[in-house]
Amino acid sequence: MPQILATSKENGWLLIADGGTSLNENLKTEDDIQHWLHILPIYAELQKDAIKHLEQLLPVGVYNRRLENLPNLYDELLTNTEVLATNHPEGISSSEYQRLQDNVALFASLCEELAAFGIPETVHHGDLHDGNIFIQDENYIFFDWGDRGATRFGEVRQKRCDR
Repeated sequence: MPQILATSKENGWLLIADGGTSLNENLKTEDDIQHWLHILPIYAELQKDAIKHLEQLLPVGVYNRRLENLPNLYDELLTNTEVLATNHPEGISSSEYQRLQDNVALFASLCEELAAFGIPETVHHGDLHDGNIFIQDENYIFFDWGDRGATRFGEVRQKRCDR
């Protein structure tokens, strides 16, 4: 994770240390996957490590998007027609909105079915690509978590990378 130098809770800002160069600047070709062979296991370890800290992370602002909460969040989204921009050129149409409404029960059922597998829930980056991963001093650093509080994982160790 990037090193946090300062915070402003009032403004919701973080000042973070320079992360080095982005992964996309280090790729030799567009289909260069060598870094990803190292990054994905590191990211998986981060997710596994975060499982045991979930109850500590939720109170500090990590979004609670666990499966048990998703049906209610889906319902809340459907009530926010301003966010959905229903019937605006950049938003969703009335028929698309109706399809979302028609699938409320199906969505809840699928969440229950997925939860039944018992896979532990953890954090998710949501935007993990070569522009949000930096390399500094032979370490990979994950930037731009998007979900507030995710940078609280600063204690998770940085892993060495092979250049």
